[in-house]
Amino acid sequence: MLNYPRKIFSSKTKFTMLFVLLIILPLVILNLFIVVIQTDETIQQYKSEYKYEYYDIPSNLTNQLEVAFSYATAINDDYNIHNFLSKNYIDYHSFYESSEVLTKQLLNMSTYDNISVPVLYSYNASIFDSPITVRISEKIENEDWFIAYQESGSDSFLYFHEQSKNAYVIQNLDYFEHSEYEQFVMLTIDLDYVSRALAQVPLNSSAMLFNDKNEMIYRWDEGRVPTYETDFYAQLEEDFYDGKFNFEKSDMALVYSDTIDSYGDVKFIVSLNRPFPVTIDIVILFVLTLAIPLLASFFFMKKIQKDYIYRIEGIVSNIDVDDLISEKNNLSKNHVTAVEQTLNEMSEKIKNLLKTSFDLEMAKNQAEIKRKQSELNSLLSQINPHYLFNVLNAIRLKSVIKGEKETAKIILYVAKTLRRSITWSQDIITLKEELSFIQEYLTIEKYRFEDKLEFFIESDELSLLCNIPKMSLQPFVENACVHGIQNLLDIGAINIKTYVENELLHVVISNPVSSFSSQIKDQIINYSKGNFEIDTKSVGLKNTFGRLRLYYNKIHFDIDTSVENYVTMTLKIPTKVDNISISNNENMKISE
Repeated sequence: MLNYPRKIFSSKTKFTMLFVLLIILPLVILNLFIVVIQTDETIQQYKSEYKYEYYDIPSNLTNQLEVAFSYATAINDDYNIHNFLSKNYIDYHSFYESSEVLTKQLLNMSTYDNISVPVLYSYNASIFDSPITVRISEKIENEDWFIAYQESGSDSFLYFHEQSKNAYVIQNLDYFEHSEYEQFVMLTIDLDYVSRALAQVPLNSSAMLFNDKNEMIYRWDEGRVPTYETDFYAQLEEDFYDGKFNFEKSDMALVYSDTIDSYGDVKFIVSLNRPFPVTIDIVILFVLTLAIPLLASFFFMKKIQKDYIYRIEGIVSNIDVDDLISEKNNLSKNHVTAVEQTLNEMSEKIKNLLKTSFDLEMAKNQAEIKRKQSELNSLLSQINPHYLFNVLNAIRLKSVIKGEKETAKIILYVAKTLRRSITWSQDIITLKEELSFIQEYLTIEKYRFEDKLEFFIESDELSLLCNIPKMSLQPFVENACVHGIQNLLDIGAINIKTYVENELLHVVISNPVSSFSSQIKDQIINYSKGNFEIDTKSVGLKNTFGRLRLYYNKIHFDIDTSVENYVTMTLKIPTKVDNISISNNENMKISE
């Protein structure tokens, strides 16, 4: 028996080469391409997600600095504080009597988180050290912050102290250049909360604060070293992408710029450690899309290889050389063709599998991005009302400081009215709560009409316990003001009376009017009966009657114009009282 001479490459080697070239390499290249795309998607998502985790940190810091400077300015303009610091005290008892009221005033001013109670420093030798006052001594004069303040020559000064992790806002108190002694007020801001806020974000980062001269005035690093030198970050500028906070293209850095009154421009920069782009999800995707086809094809190729070798070896062992050459060529051609066809089919299936997997992953990422965008829109929808409340509270605080108590009271009512209209946590409230809101609303209107308006609210105890839809009476009272009191030349009074009779809650609202046509009366009566097809702009009354008719099976409404230039509206609805409102019944009487 003749032995068939072996080629340079054995059959196993040839099959191995085919396996590597036709299966392993295409799969690896394709998976690497997917990994690159997925990695870029991950980094983009990473930037978009964590940008808003840091947004409130610099905003709160600049707000606190702004408030501190406002506090200091208000103290400088306060005559009582100037008078207190200018007195000569004979003993501690006389000083204590004068400082007691002032201490309460300064304690009330310190209502912002992380801002300490203002401390007054003076060269007045008769002043004693207390929680709110410090007599300037040689020890104080040797403090670093005092030396820096004296060298600055500025009336408003900001000093950052790294050892204590505090910022000191210092304002010279000269009370329009009438002060006898050199004195100033200092407010301390705790800067350590910024480090705590940075630590809450699941990402290693450091932060730096620069002034308008690109000089770093404070840094929060907690031992972390920024990627670049300080000069690099000082040159970074915001590009106003999606607000004031954005990732710089050159580095994982966030830039926030703002202007603080009485100080100037500041720039807050967060240096982020660049994330490792290959996540566990990408690794799992890579392994699954590569390992499963490789294992399947490996066993398939092994079977074909074994079958091919056994056939060739059988031919070699059973035929002559001449016959072997002819038969071997035919068999080789048929087997190679079969192998090639199988590999092509497998490659096509693998590509389809990878494409399907890639499409599914992309769809999943798009759905996640949309979900994140929805959450972002929900957060942004709360920013403007929250900002408006803060502005109103700031104005009210300023009014309180200036002694404008009536203005502060009206601003408080406006803020509460705005919050009530925006925050709609429950639709059903007690009549007592509704009348409380109406009283605040009428107080605002009385301020608006400059005492042209008077109002009286009278209620029995049982009526105050009744449940009604929230803000269901306010449109009637608003119409009484707008269409009644506003058009009068003299003082007018709105009378509101509520009581329970025959298991019905009676609400009677009366007010003077200059004119009230029968056409308007018929329109309002039609609204109360559910006829909302009348073309008119009275959306408030339409919606009010619509809500009342949805909540109650039947309502009774009437308008009495028998008294000349006077309108009386009477609403009768079924009484609905729960046990909770009965148990919490206190201070039932509401008056002007």
